[in-house]
Amino acid sequence: MKPFLLLLCHVAVAMAVPGCHSDRDRYHRPRENCTAGSFTDIPAGLEPTTQVLLFPQNQFSSLSWSSYQVFTEIYEIDLTGNKVSEVTPSEAAVLPSLRVLQLGSNQLTSLPAGGFSACPDLIELHLHNNAISSLSDDSFTSLSKLEILDLSSNHITVLPALMLRPLSAIEALYIESNKIKVMPDDWFSPKEEVPYLFLSANPWACSCSLGYLRKYLDDYDYNVYTRDRLIISPDAESVVCDSPPRLKGTPVVSLEESDFCSTDAGPTGDVMTTAEPTGHGCHSDRDKDHRPRENCTAGNFTDIPAGLEPTTQVLLFPQNQFSSLSWSSYQVFTEIYEIDLTGNKVSEVTPSEAAVLPSLRVLRLGSNQLTSLPAGGFSTCPDLIELHLHNNAISSLSDDSFTSLSKLEILDLSSNHITVLPALMLRPLSAIETLCIERNKIKVMPDDWFSPKKEVPYLFLSANPWACSCSLGYLRTYLDEYDYNVYTRDSLIITSDAESVVCDSPPRLKGTPVVSLEESDFCSTDAGPRGDVMTTAEPATTATNTTTTTASPSTTAPKATTVKACSTKICTWLRRKQLKHQ
Repeated sequence: MKPFLLLLCHVAVAMAVPGCHSDRDRYHRPRENCTAGSFTDIPAGLEPTTQVLLFPQNQFSSLSWSSYQVFTEIYEIDLTGNKVSEVTPSEAAVLPSLRVLQLGSNQLTSLPAGGFSACPDLIELHLHNNAISSLSDDSFTSLSKLEILDLSSNHITVLPALMLRPLSAIEALYIESNKIKVMPDDWFSPKEEVPYLFLSANPWACSCSLGYLRKYLDDYDYNVYTRDRLIISPDAESVVCDSPPRLKGTPVVSLEESDFCSTDAGPTGDVMTTAEPTGHGCHSDRDKDHRPRENCTAGNFTDIPAGLEPTTQVLLFPQNQFSSLSWSSYQVFTEIYEIDLTGNKVSEVTPSEAAVLPSLRVLRLGSNQLTSLPAGGFSTCPDLIELHLHNNAISSLSDDSFTSLSKLEILDLSSNHITVLPALMLRPLSAIETLCIERNKIKVMPDDWFSPKKEVPYLFLSANPWACSCSLGYLRTYLDEYDYNVYTRDSLIITSDAESVVCDSPPRLKGTPVVSLEESDFCSTDAGPRGDVMTTAEPATTATNTTTTTASPSTTAPKATTVKACSTKICTWLRRKQLKHQ
């Protein structure tokens, strides 16, 4: 007994923070995951050495820089899907170590001058899916090291002429899905070439003011992309005219000056008539595959408004006030291909007795308020190819949650509260290609879970509290056979990393990659029923550190970046960025 007692003396148990889970990110930075815990501020008890704070889907209403000063090495803050309505400038650089700030899907409407002066060394700033309509030349002043800026899916109408001047290091700029009509002359000066530009889904006015954008696209067409979840595609032709009517849908890069600035044209370059407003708060255009689309982002809609064209194939309603998913509301759109209700308040999915939306292929329900998925919940759209359910509060699934979805290729259940994987849940999904279940509360994978489709090309399993006990056998064998299919993702970077799946318990194995274990490590003949030869694991809400038994994170080297479905240029750049930030 004496050696055992001596070992316990060296065990340091951190203060339990209910609703949070301690682990490490893929670069082994200490991380607290407090997703969907109803927090309104930073809770007491978090370790000051924490470098990554994840608080998506909580109730934060403001961004108080001083609240984070206790974390002296803070690298990333994620407040995605909260209720933050403003960013307040700081008089000092109180967070000099902060590199990544995630503020997507909040309630921001403007960005004041110097709003991010608290963190001058930011590398990534994510502001997508807000309601930002107002920017200034100084919104991003002092951010000379910023490489990634995401302003997509906002209400931006005007690009300030000097806004990009401070951003001398910018590498990826997202301004797609806004209301921008004109790009100011010399907007990209002094850094003309930005390797990754996302400009689509804006109502570009193809008038005499188009000259700079048209020439820029001609010079740097290879830098213009579109994105669809995991797929990034070069597509300069995604930047299309919205007006005048005679040019609507025409790729800007294909125009000659005489097309948009005729000597016979009026001051706007339109020889016919100006485009009429839609009248219902939505913007009509086409997606990258030229499907008719209605973009009704952040319009305070609670249901589908009257007046939309029945021929519409893509309906975008992110950041609205939908509280339910009424399948019958969409029946009028007989060719509907995609419905996006990201960032609404949908709390349940009701099964339908009939397949009322047979043409629907993509359904986006991320960042809503779902807590469970009933049997046959998606029977109304049996031909779905993509189903996005990330950032909800789903804790309950069943074997029949996805029944009838035999054509589904992409299923995203990341960042939920899932604790149990139903043994037969994947059986209907015979076409599944991408499965995202990272950032949940899953401890065990049922035996033969991937049967009958053994190989899933893209698997995201990290940031779960895997229990490395005798029940681990199937997951361990699977990872050994299909390690090349296991990935992690971080913004644009998709990394092949089977070692991202790590033990959370027992304490002696915490942080150890599952794929590195032998059966004797987790299911010893001397072990108890859970395979722990020492003590049973603490609850997931308690971070436990030992000075004698925890494997050193530094012994595990990150794997090389592998990006599928991308151009040579993208792969090269992303690999370079990963090495840079290690």
